Amino acid sequence: MENNKYAIILAAGKSRRMHSNIPKPLLSVNGKSLLCYSLDSFIGIVPISNIILVINRAHKGIFLLFWHKYPEYDGIKTVVGGKERFDSVKNALAALPDDGIVAIHDAARPYVPKKLIRKGYKLAKETNSAIPYHKTYNTVRIKDDDKNILIDRDNVMLIDTPQFFNISLLKQAYEQDYCDKFTDDASVWESKNLPLSFFEGTRLNLKVTYPEDLILISNILENFY
Repeated sequence: MENNKYAIILAAGKSRRMHSNIPKPLLSVNGKSLLCYSLDSFIGIVPISNIILVINRAHKGIFLLFWHKYPEYDGIKTVVGGKERFDSVKNALAALPDDGIVAIHDAARPYVPKKLIRKGYKLAKETNSAIPYHKTYNTVRIKDDDKNILIDRDNVMLIDTPQFFNISLLKQAYEQDYCDKFTDDASVWESKNLPLSFFEGTRLNLKVTYPEDLILISNILENFY
């Protein structure tokens, strides 16, 4: 393990679309919380003390129970998130040194192979950024007022996390004010005219958003963990 590798795991969302009283990262799948799968993917590649978990202030109590249940994660730092994802990442970056590479990952993506993580860190070390994507096999149309436009699906990139960046440059990008066009860290980075490097990930890196996604991710995790 290299000590200049860091990871930010985002678990501060309100999980409205999941319709659950339990924070989505703490939902149990196959006897283990979604968050555990995400953390376990990074542990062994990143020193546990270099992992920062971002949580919702309203969920601090329930996360205390999580730490009690999983003492093996002792050493992971916790940061309280902000109003927007942008604010949550900014809060976490403030807890990191300027030197190194950081991976920013959504806790709601529990299946992230270690091979993908290693590839991301390697590429970001060489080019300052590394963004995983996967292709789509669906027909794709873009709505344009009262019309819609068919586009070549071979040119479509569906962007995933974790996204990897040079910490110093990413901190500079996050010095600006929030904009509603910032849907991920790559869009913040790109707004400062910083070049992005992409690599192909996996379609199995599913983001759990709706209740039915739990069925899909349960099968994925059962077969690969």
